[in-house]
Amino acid sequence: MTTTTRDIHRYGFPSRQSAEVLGVLVDDGSADLVAAVAVQEAVSRQAPVRFLQVVPARLDDEARSLAEEAMFRAGLHALRGHPRTPSVFEVVRDHPAPTIRIRSRDASLVVVAVDQPEPGRPSLADQCLKAAGCPVRTVPCPREP
Repeated sequence: MTTTTRDIHRYGFPSRQSAEVLGVLVDDGSADLVAAVAVQEAVSRQAPVRFLQVVPARLDDEARSLAEEAMFRAGLHALRGHPRTPSVFEVVRDHPAPTIRIRSRDASLVVVAVDQPEPGRPSLADQCLKAAGCPVRTVPCPREP
């Protein structure tokens, strides 16, 4: 198996590490599936995985803490059985599109769930498809019972 490695410039120094897979997690029932797909993609590419959750700036500390716990739980569950896969967990208070644009610069793939948009706003998946600087893999959101 051959893996394509692209030069990544961070802080002015090139790196030979494979470009990361970016898993965009949302606490809407899709986080476990998105995290699992992101880890599968990272393992197959021999790349690190970054679990990213973008939360609204208006979110209070308690709600942010709950969102972080859900993201960590989904990411750690997906990493089970892949102890050598480098990973980063990140929660950002911002708008999704600019955050995805910045975080996907050094990524080889963005993984996100297909979600239902809020009235008058594009879905997160649509925002990722428009903003990402790399390919985007959408994962069907599981249906709630």
